[in-house]
Amino acid sequence: MKCLIFGSLVALGSLAIADEQAGAQDNPEWVKLKSAAERYVKAFNEKDAKGVAALFAENGEILLQEDVKIAGRDGIEQHYARVFDSHPEAKVGLEATSVRFVTPRLVVEEGAVHFTTGADEVSTHLYIAILALQEDGEWKIVQSRNKEVTESESFDRLGDIEGLVGDWVASVGGNGKFSMKFRWEPSGAWMIGKGRYASPDTEPVTMTVRIGWNPAVEKIVSWSFDSEGGFSKAVWTEGEGKWLLKAQGVNGQGESTSSTQTIEVLGSESVLWSFSSRVIGDAMEDDRAIKLVKSPPKPFLTPNDQ
Repeated sequence: MKCLIFGSLVALGSLAIADEQAGAQDNPEWVKLKSAAERYVKAFNEKDAKGVAALFAENGEILLQEDVKIAGRDGIEQHYARVFDSHPEAKVGLEATSVRFVTPRLVVEEGAVHFTTGADEVSTHLYIAILALQEDGEWKIVQSRNKEVTESESFDRLGDIEGLVGDWVASVGGNGKFSMKFRWEPSGAWMIGKGRYASPDTEPVTMTVRIGWNPAVEKIVSWSFDSEGGFSKAVWTEGEGKWLLKAQGVNGQGESTSSTQTIEVLGSESVLWSFSSRVIGDAMEDDRAIKLVKSPPKPFLTPNDQ
């Protein structure tokens, strides 16, 4: 029951939404977030599956467990319909304990879901939701999932880049394609990325990225490894709407590498990843940039689909 029920209750905040930023109540978007929370509670308690699903983005998703998710409004509506059929007397209350504006158009929210059955049994579960401001001015859920009580400081710190979680794709040059998938590692202490570059002119190159928190320097750090034997380490520094990465490593031929990278949020479903000051061995390389666009999710995904 916890997998299906609590995984589905992650939503847009609560009637008791937290004030994490000074003067946040003066932000007009704050009012919209609270209004959306009220609509969620109303729709859930009226067993309106379509109304709940409408609070998600068109490609929104609910992560039930690792690599198992319900994606798209139709799938989410069907999921809630099953929940309401199984628990017709259920009621829900929400309490947001943290709301962070990562950018003016992207919010990461954490809080608690209070689920009451007809027998007055109350269960509480923690949640995390990523919300994006849509073109029509409404806030919609992009992704939601449960949060385990045992999650670490590393998990909390990596929450600032949780918008990277998902499947991304970019065109490179005239005929190359780069895809990247970011997921939380089950412990919650790491974020894992798996990438692949392919073009008609070269053999495919795969890469793995592990992102974590270094408490000694209080910085996000990442390690990258590719299928040609190269690897690098990067230290992340937060800027306004972007992250600056200083990377150093070695390629598969044994040459030292270094670069300055910038990850800039362009919207809820695209980021610009730029590379400058690139050095391989003793040679300077041209700057480059790729635009990563979030891929639409499949209607329903299981581990066997990966």
